[in-house]
Amino acid sequence: FALVLSLFVLVPYYSFMMVVAFNPTILHKTMGDSVITIAWPLGALLVIGSWLLTGIYIRRANGEFDELTQDVLKEATR
Repeated sequence: FALVLSLFVLVPYYSFMMVVAFNPTILHKTMGDSVITIAWPLGALLVIGSWLLTGIYIRRANGEFDELTQDVLKEATR
């Protein structure tokens, strides 16, 4: 589960960095008449997505994994 979530974070992040490094003109385009480039919302989406996936992992870890830990501790104290 952790590996899958890690891939969902790392692949887009490193793809973004590769585009920035090797073809920055793609991200240099502005959004309409604004001075904001395409890179800003994409970067913000990467950060927010990372936070959300971290929250998903924490929710599962605090639920399912804590129950498993309690079961192991009960078995160990017998």
